[in-house]
Amino acid sequence: MVEHWVLDYAAAAAAGAAVAGGKGWNLGRLDRYGFTVPHGCVIAAGAYRAFLQHNDLQDLLNWLAAIPAERADATDVGDRLAELRSRMQSAPMPDGLEAALAGQLKALGLEKASVAVRSSATAEDSAAASFAGIHRSFLNIQGLPAILEQVRGCYASLWTPQALAYRRRMGLGDQDVAAAVVICELVPARASGVCFNADPVSGRRDRVVIAGNFGLGESVVMGSSEVDEYTVAVTNVGPARLIDGRIGYKHHAVRPQPGGGVYTEELGYAERSQPVLERAWVERLALLAQRVQDALGEGHLPQDIEWAYTGYDFVLLQARPVTALPWATFPALAGQALIWSNANMKDAYPGVQSPFSWWLNSATHEVMLRQLCTWTAYNVPEGLTWSRLWQGRLYLNLSAIQWAAWDAFGAAPPDTNRFMGGHQPIIALTAGASAGEAGSGQAERLGRLNKEMARAEERADDTFTRVQDWVRQQVADDLDQLADQHLIRRLWQMEQERRQFLPETMIHNVNALWSGRLMHFLERYFPGRGQSLGTALLSGSGGVTSAEHGYKLLQIAHIAHQEPAALAWLTGAAFDPGEFRVGLLGTRTLKAIETYLQQYGYRGVYEMELMNPRWAEDPSYLLQTLRSHLQAGLATASPWQDAVQRRQAAEAEVAARLRWHPVALLSFRRLLKKARQGMRLREDAKAALVRLLWPLRRWALAAGRRLVRRRLLEHAADVFFLTGNELAALLSRQWDGKGLPALLADRRKHRVELEQMDPPDVILGEEAQTRQAAAAPAAAPTDGRTPALTGVGVAAGVASGPARPIRHPGEGTRLQKGDVLVAPSTDPAWTPLFLRASAVVMEVGGYLSHGAIVAREYGIPAVANAAGAMGTVSEGERIQVDGDRGLIFRE
Repeated sequence: MVEHWVLDYAAAAAAGAAVAGGKGWNLGRLDRYGFTVPHGCVIAAGAYRAFLQHNDLQDLLNWLAAIPAERADATDVGDRLAELRSRMQSAPMPDGLEAALAGQLKALGLEKASVAVRSSATAEDSAAASFAGIHRSFLNIQGLPAILEQVRGCYASLWTPQALAYRRRMGLGDQDVAAAVVICELVPARASGVCFNADPVSGRRDRVVIAGNFGLGESVVMGSSEVDEYTVAVTNVGPARLIDGRIGYKHHAVRPQPGGGVYTEELGYAERSQPVLERAWVERLALLAQRVQDALGEGHLPQDIEWAYTGYDFVLLQARPVTALPWATFPALAGQALIWSNANMKDAYPGVQSPFSWWLNSATHEVMLRQLCTWTAYNVPEGLTWSRLWQGRLYLNLSAIQWAAWDAFGAAPPDTNRFMGGHQPIIALTAGASAGEAGSGQAERLGRLNKEMARAEERADDTFTRVQDWVRQQVADDLDQLADQHLIRRLWQMEQERRQFLPETMIHNVNALWSGRLMHFLERYFPGRGQSLGTALLSGSGGVTSAEHGYKLLQIAHIAHQEPAALAWLTGAAFDPGEFRVGLLGTRTLKAIETYLQQYGYRGVYEMELMNPRWAEDPSYLLQTLRSHLQAGLATASPWQDAVQRRQAAEAEVAARLRWHPVALLSFRRLLKKARQGMRLREDAKAALVRLLWPLRRWALAAGRRLVRRRLLEHAADVFFLTGNELAALLSRQWDGKGLPALLADRRKHRVELEQMDPPDVILGEEAQTRQAAAAPAAAPTDGRTPALTGVGVAAGVASGPARPIRHPGEGTRLQKGDVLVAPSTDPAWTPLFLRASAVVMEVGGYLSHGAIVAREYGIPAVANAAGAMGTVSEGERIQVDGDRGLIFRE
């Protein structure tokens, strides 16, 4: 319909690329989110289709539809294309388009202005195809007749040999690519250029690369002149920082021609070697580019941006995803699709990352894994990325992890997969590597690793004390008293200091590998039982912090059970978690809860997500769990006794088997001690990692309160829908908040959409992989039964009960005493629920996942890596969990 053919930017943003084309849609979104863009409008793709139909061009289109890419430059094809373009250039516009466009230009004040007429095809400027330089744009056009002439020129540019061949190579049919057209004011640019949120050659995502020249941007995008090039480092520990610049010897610039069109101006000799932008403006443009990536690329998809500098501000002319951007990786992995896995990430990061959390967490694994390689003198390629987002979730670069583990330490990829948990493919090794010839220097690196693990264990108490002291100091500061600029600097400072602790948490994850060494040792003396016996030996060891907070909550239940007033309020109809201090006033139970919150208040449900409240802020989940414990009669139970008895029986069995092998017995006792300590340290390290986030959450809420006072946010918690880049721009007044309500509304909507997705466990390259079935058990059942699910036994024992599939710990009130807890994954927030469960089944995870460690500590049979468990097991059906063999049976 004619009234929908000419769109303002708001309508273009709402309509999407299929209507407004890639360029028009992205300009509409940039305008919606408050970026400065040239005033303009978009002629929708429907007008192009009406133009083709109105001028009866279907005969030529049908003939060209059968032409393959390799014949696009054939003479007869060229003749037909030239004939089509000629007919299009002289053809009338469909009825009503001219009037609609004239009305829109007048409303914008552009009816007599110099404008740019730019192609915006429906498949153009997308993540899959850029069409860079394929379709035409026309600059400095004046008056409606001239504008309409160049609109025809944009239409005709879809029918050059280059455009036809490009569509064929990209697998796009002619009908899939329709021409929308952007008409916007010509910016009086002192300088123009392009910038990328990544190095387009190396693929480094921690760089912004900028190219620019004086005048209009045609000399830059068409490569017709030498230009300035700037490289800016971007991190979350400080402002954007120019680290490299090459001032090109610029011979000429493109300028607007009086009366219309453009011309090339020879630059004076002095101007040729002058920088296009001063350092401060380069760094300001880098922050602006990061904000574009945050807004259009969800904080992780680099954008290709065209900009113009007016002498006092930047105007964004277009933005599109960078296509064919490589991932920096190890040379040995060249040619292989990268494997990305969230198998053991679901424990720590089980849900969709908020923009603020991803801005911080994107650096966490980069720092930890790179430092681990540094400790062992193993070289990692510059710019290698260890983690990424997919459908809002965090994934690890499993290809890089497998190769580094193999090349540096000789750990075969299948062994790395078992350690990581989940079901995922392995990298292809060279013929020599597959035969056992990994990288040189492995013995030396293993030696360094063992020494670093020993040193980390020796300084563990001091490390965790320093973490607590640092957090205590940060939490004591009154952030509301800081000036805006000082507040953003405090964020960078806190993150820099947090990073200093991250490698310590990483080395304690490696220390937990002692449990694997213990099981490997036991397998030699107890064939087929090393795994189950090892998990029994690690039961009820004590000192596991993520289990301790479950025990202590149970102790509070014991106290409440002995206080009639507390018991009545916690189990009665008047129960209201928000009023616990009133309802329990004067009771020992309240004092015990307050002590608990002082000790564990920094933790929370899905605690690595900063937008989720900590227990000190909102203890509702703890109080609901306490209430369920009391209602289930758990207040008089001592579940840890079974775990201790299982451990003691296993210790006696091994000691009896090895009593005539004193050296082996000594090795066993050493390995057992190391394995138990490794489990404790891993959970202490996770607790420290979470504790370190507490000051950053406080900072975010302080920034949110400040933006509420400035009437930029409605609620302080809205701050978690913003990135650090955006907060830096708001606090430094580089962004006045224009477009912020729309940005927040769209992000809330998108988060709901992401939460409804069922993300894959593995991405191969850029393609999601179908979930693989669980691997077959090591030993087939001998009782003739067929298991409903197979996985990895991570906590010894066998138990039965009604299955209770639970997707979120907040649903924990459904779990009754004796039920089998079935979960997609379990972070430490789940562990108080374990005390009501007879067994635990997890879709992902491995021996070292937090759920596995706590299940062993509690002595509850558990199976991890049971792929598809949530969809296979029905609510309430009785199942048996065999934690020794990793099997789940229907009863």
